[in-house]
Amino acid sequence: DYALAYHNLGVSQALLVRYNEAIESLREAVRLNPKDWVGRYNLAVICLGIGDREAELEQYQLLMPDAPDLAKKLRTLLHEKKR
Repeated sequence: DYALAYHNLGVSQALLVRYNEAIESLREAVRLNPKDWVGRYNLAVICLGIGDREAELEQYQLLMPDAPDLAKKLRTLLHEKKR
């Protein structure tokens, strides 16, 4: 499953603080599997961390209808970051 492989690669790259590469891998993962809600969440968290608010909001909006719990968790992170 290529989507899962890209998802795992993206998570590993994020742990190695290779955020741009992680974003590319996670984008490919969610392109291959649009219902990879955890992948979308991880992508949004990384985008939030590097200050890419537009990309973070895009993933948030995609999470809302089908993964509201993850969207709520992401919203909480956003509010904590603003403090």
